[in-house]
Amino acid sequence: MVSAATGAVGSIVGQIAKIKGCCVVGITGSDKKCRWLTQELGFDAAINYKTADLERAIAQSCPNGVDVYFDNVGGSILDAVLTQVSEAIREIGQWIDQGKIKHAAEIVESLENAPSAILKLFDGNKKGKLIIKVSEEPI
Repeated sequence: MVSAATGAVGSIVGQIAKIKGCCVVGITGSDKKCRWLTQELGFDAAINYKTADLERAIAQSCPNGVDVYFDNVGGSILDAVLTQVSEAIREIGQWIDQGKIKHAAEIVESLENAPSAILKLFDGNKKGKLIIKVSEEPI
């Protein structure tokens, strides 16, 4: 699964995946681009995120789930794809519980500290996931 599949990176990623023997589904923003992905680049399927019910279209294109997702956009497209990786979520959760996978998170309190915290993304001064806690409610 490749988002922004007709872009410079996504189109190459999808073609490399096909060369490596993968079934490739691209997500893009028009029917014309969908046709280019399938007819010219050899993608197995393409989804127009502007007109499709993303979760349904992804489930139909990948009836056995999504094994690998190359994300170029995040947001609602990422959310829709993640609903189709439930086996991976279960396995990763088990591996975390068993101590086979370790992860780190740095929580920065208060929106006031967000500007300086965000700089940590660029200066290498963080380890793991950076979370800015903006309320007293549980995350």
